[in-house]
Order: sequence, then structure tokens, then C-alpha cells
Amino acid sequence: MSFAEFMNKVLGRQVDSATGAVAPDQGPASRALALLDQLTSYSGWEREAALKTLTREPQAAALPLLLVRVNDWVPQVRAAAREAVRAMLRPADSAAWARALPEVVALTRAGRADHAELLNEIDTFLSSPAVLPALQSAVSPDMPLTVRRHVRRLEWQAARDALDRMAWLHAALVGRDIPLAHWAMANVSSLAEASDRARLWTAAMASPFSRIRLAALACLRKDAPEGLPSELLQDLALSAHAALRRSAWALLPAAQQAQVNARAMARVVDTSVSARHRVAALGLLAETDFERVRPLCQAWGAEPLPSVRVALLAALRAHADDAQVEALVWAAWADSVPRLQQYAMRQVQQGVYLADPARVLEQAFQHQTALALRRAREILRRGEPWAVLLLWLQAMRLSLEADREAEVADAVACWQRDMQHICMPPKPAQAQAIKAAWLQVVARLPRGLQSSLGFVLATAGALN
Repeated sequence: MSFAEFMNKVLGRQVDSATGAVAPDQGPASRALALLDQLTSYSGWEREAALKTLTREPQAAALPLLLVRVNDWVPQVRAAAREAVRAMLRPADSAAWARALPEVVALTRAGRADHAELLNEIDTFLSSPAVLPALQSAVSPDMPLTVRRHVRRLEWQAARDALDRMAWLHAALVGRDIPLAHWAMANVSSLAEASDRARLWTAAMASPFSRIRLAALACLRKDAPEGLPSELLQDLALSAHAALRRSAWALLPAAQQAQVNARAMARVVDTSVSARHRVAALGLLAETDFERVRPLCQAWGAEPLPSVRVALLAALRAHADDAQVEALVWAAWADSVPRLQQYAMRQVQQGVYLADPARVLEQAFQHQTALALRRAREILRRGEPWAVLLLWLQAMRLSLEADREAEVADAVACWQRDMQHICMPPKPAQAQAIKAAWLQVVARLPRGLQSSLGFVLATAGALN
């Protein structure tokens, strides 16, 4: 670096490169801009020099860059940046720290070095009564969620007495920030009084997140095993969350279990109740008293709401033998409701075998939607490969709408990709039928698929 460049960048002074004459200092503003520019220099020497200057002469505008430099790739620069940040731990710079909160959060995730000691010092400073109000006033809904969450944790750190901590934990447990709610769950145990913890676990039952309610129920059993409100348990036993529903129902005495089942049955048959609550009630009865709802489940096709119809069919499938399961899946695949077709597809993906691939594809064409063909492709991927290819090639000969023809072509391409893991050649009769169908439709396939699939067929001996 030349003398002129050094004076320009490091000292913020203008130097004539020809004569070496130094221009008069333009004042603190120009010097501050020069230091900020130097913090982003490619030269580690320059970054370190600027940081040492800012340690002696702290500048609020430089704080975000100082926090960035704490995770610099040069160890000496990181050390200088830590000292420069410590020099900014002053209540007078509270506004600067409020603006630099995103950089503070980013530093908590930085991994080039261990910043735990400095971060603890920063959090202690930010949670002090002289600084925290400035951060709270600076928080706005348009700020990143991670920044708002960090301020909430600083509030927890600032809370000293039990009442303040209980208020903070209550707000976090019933709030809509699930990581913060989990963090609050882990900190409820810091309260010394079991009665205080029990009140918070009870309050957590109002959380919008089922996982929080389930964890709170488990903790409530430990802190107040004799004081679980029966009304609360009965409501939780009808929850849409299956694990929470099971846990709450198991804690009820037999008489109250019967009452809950009666409420559930009334909810299932009440069409004015939302589908979500009807499905939850049906889930409870399917596990605890299936005979009560068996007639409803057997008449699943008469239910107008798709989600309830699927739930009825799923309950019936859970109590059916293998032969009945296959018949139920076929019935679901033939249903005109797309959600039932999706249920059938997922059952096949989970191991139910449909032995007639031609029937699967025929039913998909009867639904007359591209989505049904896409789901048929997923079902047929479990079938005998060469028989499935023949079906798709024969389907290409049909006069189809553009979207359905594209789905059939995609199914052929999907078959070709799957065949990369299959080495079994077709039987002679299959090979002849595949060759005949291939010659009829090859021109309708995309050019790339023509060559790749043609190679697979020729290699397998299907085009001989």
C-alpha cells in the first residue's frame, strides 16, 4: 500500500500522490466514514487498525459492523472486534444497540469461533434496566421473528422476582411463537413452588399448539397428580391431537370416560359441528368404543364432508381384516371425491396391494382429472413393471386432453427412471405387446424420452 493510500484509508486524510502533500483534516465526519470503510477492507491489517481506533474512540454508527467483525476469519481481527464491542457496552449507546439487534442475533448463530463469553456480556448489558426499555420500544411487528424472540428472552433474563417470571412464562406459553413456548416450558421448572408450576401448566392448556398442551399435561401429572380438573381432562379427551386425546382420556375414571364417549358420539352425528371436531370425536370412539360407531363407519359413503368421510373409512379400515382392507381401498379409489382417492393412494404406499393395475388405470380415466392420473401413477409404481409400462403405452394411444396426455407421458418417464433399479426382462408375450404399443406411440413422446426409453427397451430385448 502506498503512503497516499494509507493516509486516505487509515487516517481519512486526502494526500496528493504526486507531491505527498497532506490535505487539511475534513473533520470527525469524514474520519468516521473512513473508519467504516476500513472495517470492510480486504486487508486484515486495515480492519484491525480500524477496530483498535474504534476501541479508543467508540462510534455508535459502527456497532453493526463491529458485531460482524467479531466473527471475522482473522483471529487478530476477532480479538480487536471483541474489545471494540465491549467499549460500546454503555447505556448512552442504547439506541445503537437497538438498531444492531439483527447483528446480535446473527452472532449467536456464528460458528467461526466461540463467542459465548462476549454474548453473555452483551445479554447482561442489554437486559439491564437502563437499556432494556430502549430495546422494547424499538421492537416492531415488521422486525424479524428471531430478533423479537431475542428481546423476549432478554425480558426473561431481566425478570428477577417470581411474579415477573410467572407473567413472562404465562405469556410465552399461550403465545403463538412455538420455539419460545418450548423454551418457556423448559424454564417453568426454575420456579421453586409446585403450586406456581401447576398454575402455569394449567394455563398452557390454552396454548394453540398441541405439543405444548401434551407436554404441559405430562408435567401437570407430576406437579399436581391429585388436582387435575376433570372438566379440563374431558375437553382434552376430545382434542384433535391424537396423543393428547389418548393421554387425557386415560387419566379419566371409567364413569367420566363413558360421559366423554357419549359427548363424542353426539358430536360425530351433529352435522352443525365443524368437520375438524367431528373427526376428532370419531378418532376417540374408533380407539375406545368402535362398536358404537361401526354402523356410521359402514355407511361412510353417505357422509357429505370429505374429511369426515375419510375418517369414517379410516376407522373402518383399522378394524378390518386383510381382505376387507383391499375392498375398502378399491372403494375409496372409485369414489369421486379427490380426498378419498388420495387416501387410497396413501394406503397403497403404506403396503396395501391392489392386484389389478388395469382396473386402477381404468378408474383413473373415469375420474377424468389429471390429478387422478397422477395418483394412479403412484399406485401403479407398486405393480409389475412391464405390465404397468404396457398399460401406460396403451393409454398414450387414446385421444386425451392436453393435461391428461401430459400426465400419461410423465408416468412413462417416471417408469423409465424407476427401471434404472430393475434388471428383469419382459416375458416374450409382454415384449411383443410392448413393441407393438411402442411403435404406435413413440412419435407422441417427447424427443428425450424417445431416446432414453428406447434404449431401455432395446437393452431389455423388448424391441427385437
